[in-house]
Amino acid sequence: MMKQTNFINFTVTGKLGIEDIDNQHYDLASLINRLYDNYINKDLESINQIFPKLIQHIQLHFEYEEKIMIENKFDGFYSHKMEHRRFNNNLKMIVGDFLESQKLFDVGVLESIRRWYYNHIEIKDRKLVEYIKSRENLNEKGAS
Repeated sequence: MMKQTNFINFTVTGKLGIEDIDNQHYDLASLINRLYDNYINKDLESINQIFPKLIQHIQLHFEYEEKIMIENKFDGFYSHKMEHRRFNNNLKMIVGDFLESQKLFDVGVLESIRRWYYNHIEIKDRKLVEYIKSRENLNEKGAS
């Protein structure tokens, strides 16, 4: 078994404090790391297998986040959802190009995925979690 590279490091500081979201982010980081390892090894067959899993995982994660945004009446819902759509469309285009050509893409593709991962979690998802936690704190104090 090949040792996995930490192309994306999922650390304690990257945790947001909502277990389901943190677990999904950890799984996403693992998939992206596997994609990177297979890219480095030029293993097109494994990349073919990982891409559909990555798309499926991201779609389920986005659906989960959007559900809790609606449940919590998150005021940043539309911009957060639009960012999900942009990334999802971009990823589907990358995967489609790869599946059609069966040629290794530029490493910049992986670097852009990594940048998105860190930025999205640190900016968009952190705002969402802070909003949810502030609502929970208000509810615990009896305010509505």
